[in-house]
Amino acid sequence: MSKGIVIMLFLCSIIKIQAQSLNNALLEQKFRQYTKANPSTSLFLHIDKGIYTNNESIWFSAYLLGYPTEFKSHTLLNVLLFSNESRKIAIQHKLKIVDGLSAGSISLPDTIPPGDYQLVAYTNVLDEHGSPVVMYSTPVVVKSITEQSFSSNVQLLDTVVTNGAVRARIVLKGITAKPKLWPTVSYSVNNNFADSILLKKDTLTITIPEKDTRGQNPRLLVAIRYNKQLQHLSIALPEIEQNRIKVKFFPEGGSFPANLTSTIAWEAKTDKGLTLAMTGILLKDKQPIDTLKTNAYGVGNFKLRRDGKSDYALKIVKGTNLSKDTVFSVPRFANSSVTLHLEQAVVKDTLQATLFAKESIPVNLLLHNDHGEYVMFHTQAYVPKRILKLPLNMLPKGLTSIAIIDNNGKPLAERLFFAHYDEQLKLTTVMEKSIYKTRDSIKIKIKLADKNGKPLVGFFSAAAVQENRLNSSFEDIESYHYLSKGLGLLPKDPLGNNFRNQEYIEDILLIRSWRKYTLQHILNGYPQDTLSTNNIPIITGIVTRNNRPLKSAVTLAVFGGINSSMITTQNDGKFIVTPEQLLKKPEQKIILKVVGEKSGYKTEIKDPYAIISNTIAQRSNTDISGALAKHSNVADQSLKGLTNSIGLQTVEIRGNRRNNSVSGFKGEPGTNACGDYVDEFNYLNYPYAMRKFKPVVGKQYLIRTDLDVERNMFKVDAVYYHGCTTEENALGSAVEGIYSGQEYTRNLEFEGNLYQSTLYWQSRLETNKAGEAELVFKAGDLTGNFRLVIQGVSGDDVFFATSTFIVK
Repeated sequence: MSKGIVIMLFLCSIIKIQAQSLNNALLEQKFRQYTKANPSTSLFLHIDKGIYTNNESIWFSAYLLGYPTEFKSHTLLNVLLFSNESRKIAIQHKLKIVDGLSAGSISLPDTIPPGDYQLVAYTNVLDEHGSPVVMYSTPVVVKSITEQSFSSNVQLLDTVVTNGAVRARIVLKGITAKPKLWPTVSYSVNNNFADSILLKKDTLTITIPEKDTRGQNPRLLVAIRYNKQLQHLSIALPEIEQNRIKVKFFPEGGSFPANLTSTIAWEAKTDKGLTLAMTGILLKDKQPIDTLKTNAYGVGNFKLRRDGKSDYALKIVKGTNLSKDTVFSVPRFANSSVTLHLEQAVVKDTLQATLFAKESIPVNLLLHNDHGEYVMFHTQAYVPKRILKLPLNMLPKGLTSIAIIDNNGKPLAERLFFAHYDEQLKLTTVMEKSIYKTRDSIKIKIKLADKNGKPLVGFFSAAAVQENRLNSSFEDIESYHYLSKGLGLLPKDPLGNNFRNQEYIEDILLIRSWRKYTLQHILNGYPQDTLSTNNIPIITGIVTRNNRPLKSAVTLAVFGGINSSMITTQNDGKFIVTPEQLLKKPEQKIILKVVGEKSGYKTEIKDPYAIISNTIAQRSNTDISGALAKHSNVADQSLKGLTNSIGLQTVEIRGNRRNNSVSGFKGEPGTNACGDYVDEFNYLNYPYAMRKFKPVVGKQYLIRTDLDVERNMFKVDAVYYHGCTTEENALGSAVEGIYSGQEYTRNLEFEGNLYQSTLYWQSRLETNKAGEAELVFKAGDLTGNFRLVIQGVSGDDVFFATSTFIVK
């Protein structure tokens, strides 16, 4: 619900918007329409770390952020992990959301290729286009700890397109060039049709036509199979057209009027989105007038009084990112009779604004946020300037827009600021000591309070992990909720403080003055511009017999999970299943069985979220940033410093000899009653498998289809194993269930393996009425620096804290 107040600082005429009086009732209507069409609910995912290895688990806790009254429809969380390179979904799960919270884990199989991945979460509420209303995405890196019998490397021979092509060389070491042991190399560009070659030596030169390098971020993907091992390599290819530097200018308030002093922010990036600290020369009619610089995250600003006749530009001297001197024109932007300047945009309870004007005119200052809350001041702009102090006690903490509007309803300037920055929740952590011995007990006391020290009750998740497992893309819940949620992808604070760095926020607000929804968008909205929050997909299914539609209804028994129920199909075998009927714990599997069936029945679930997830993976902007690398080595895919961990893996091999598997993941050796099996590469019923294990009902496997007689070219599809006919007669059909969302705990104290990078993980922890909580866990056998990360929610606010300790 929007709410606001109009304050008469100085008497002025009532302003007009599209022939309507902009009074409090009209503003209330406009903001109500806006908030209904653009709900403020968002989603955040706290994961235990950012760098994983095969056979580890990704532990996560999901938080819906915003007003709890908007959470009711969000009951199902979809989590998927897909490769940035192939865009193929490796794993996906569904989980139940309760009171805006959910938690679970994703187990990474030993067959997952190392590389860069994206972990995406979204809920079951869709917009009118069928896209998720709330979604969160975070990068994840998968490394390998599997000992390799050979090494591989791919190197670019050309860093630019030469003679209509780009060449790359693949070099293998540690191979034996014998006919039966020749390696197979498969490669493709951007996951297009793959070529496959049987390599009879240790090098291969690939020629990639220029046409294949067109498009955004072209990449060469290479898969090498040798001696029953599979390695994956990836390298960025040079693009045909590259603007090595992109410079953008942002006038404060959005206008750059002549004969008024304006503050201009500028941002410098590479064509890959990498921010640049650099120096430029400001030109007026091609003559230098000033030297400008950007900081470590590519942002700078300068003041300029445009005379209305001259042309202004910024000259960047040739260097690392430019082959020659380049001049970037400063646009004239929109003209206006009034401009706006904020000496400080990150403030407490008062905002000081300076209005620069060419003439004295009545204006209206509207302060509003994305929740529909606003305050409007009627006042007067004077020549040459006027300083106003605006109280913010009617507005909540967070990003807020100040807009200057004339009496005809035309916005003259708009600028973002952050209100009540001092109202931060205080989360303190106290450890008994900073250095622990291996297998020591670690006890941490937690205290949560508001800015005045009043104790608060809050829900949170906590992770204690090796510090080298937190990648540079780590994002805390405060920075997401108060900054990137509203401003989009932001350059990283080099100090790593983000929301806690006030100077960083000041710079960011200068270059993010315009958002998707401006004041003009809000005021021009219509009642029909609203979102239906009831667009929730329905999970359906169908029962067939001998692959034919049914002629009469049957009854299905749903069991094996948390709940048991019965479903009666339509005469053609179609039925609807609710998420509650598919709820399961991690160790459970959902079975659907036709009551009284004899044989030939098959039950399938039609999952509408599978299409949505695939669309997200294909269209997601993973933004591969940085300079063009000239080589990619399989050694880069391994996690260094895991000597003890690999030693433990050797012990596990001896302990699981009966499974012939490092982790016991493949299961019991042999075939099942129907002759079905899975091999060490996760291929189901592949006729050339060397080792065979019994498949598990409900698990995901791969179907390999060879495309030539020499088996050099093949395609792979992912399937869930539903069991064989014999098993179906006994069990029915296994289907993918929905996790309860209550998989909260992971603690080394209860596990045998103490060589783990995640010492402790727990979700849905709660501080008591005194604002206190206590964490108790055990140090493992890995030594080094560890980091404790705590993220959570309290009321309508969020909190975050981090601290470090050492294990020796």
